[in-house]
Amino acid sequence: MKTLTIFFIFTYTLLVSAQETFSDNRPKYKRVSEVYGFLMGQEFSINLIKEIFPSFEFKAKKAELAFNSSFGKAVLGIHEYLVELFGPIEFETFRNDLLKKIELEYENREISMEIAAGFINDFEKRALGNGLSTPILETLLFFQFEEKPELEFMQGFTQTFKTKGHPKAKGSDWQIKVPSSWKVIEADRPNIIKKFISDYGSGEESIMIMTQDLELPKDYKVSKEEINELFSEKEVIKMTPKGAKFISFNKVTIDNYSGGVMEVELKQTNEEDKSVMSIRMVQYMFIANGKMYLLQGTVSDDKDLASKMKKFTPLFKMVAKSIVENEQYK
Repeated sequence: MKTLTIFFIFTYTLLVSAQETFSDNRPKYKRVSEVYGFLMGQEFSINLIKEIFPSFEFKAKKAELAFNSSFGKAVLGIHEYLVELFGPIEFETFRNDLLKKIELEYENREISMEIAAGFINDFEKRALGNGLSTPILETLLFFQFEEKPELEFMQGFTQTFKTKGHPKAKGSDWQIKVPSSWKVIEADRPNIIKKFISDYGSGEESIMIMTQDLELPKDYKVSKEEINELFSEKEVIKMTPKGAKFISFNKVTIDNYSGGVMEVELKQTNEEDKSVMSIRMVQYMFIANGKMYLLQGTVSDDKDLASKMKKFTPLFKMVAKSIVENEQYK
């Protein structure tokens, strides 16, 4: 096997995937406003229960404390986001209108002890992230872990994606875990199996997975020597696309396979408005079963890409460590 074949495949993948950083979504403020309305309704309901049923006050307060312990930062972050977005005066108008709608909703509604007890029980479950529908949970998770995105992963708020049977997976069978708040999006490009966008599709960070056939002769097995040659800084630098800036390379082991992780920075031009965006990418790669497996983490549109990549590197590492190449366990 000639390593140049792999170099070409890798470089092509890197260039193509750089164009898969953007995602069309409805305006973020609409989603966040809806979640704020949910939070206001929840707060109104629990306060009403405490007022009507004093015997439930202790249990209701306990549920409140549990929810605030889990998502207190998110509640504050959502409030600050909307105040900054609307301005203090318009925000108060927005909040008052919401409150009037909630009060009208409860005006002619009878609340029994059974209903109140059921609400408190549901409230307790929500504190654990259970029973929160999409996109409420994803929005809360984003604001809760905005400063340290890896904590969302560490606390078990993850989703698992498996490539088996996917038309773009080229027969590969592997899986990864990504944070629950990252939206799963079908990629337009033919070689990208799946992409995940932060902030439920509104963020400027992405994770993508790809599999490339190396088109090796039948029964050909890549030797350790060839892998060592390929995954070395000297050779990886040669893979850096024209116009891109090589940042770093390190050897890594991914689910028992020797591989590497490369970081580069490049500029991407939007073909519609010709605007230029700086992108920094970290790409994990390994070879198994005659295929190149790639996991790419991307940050973009930021004045200090180095700091932003530093912020997301712990998360990207955790996602890479979650890779399971299932073929080897069959």
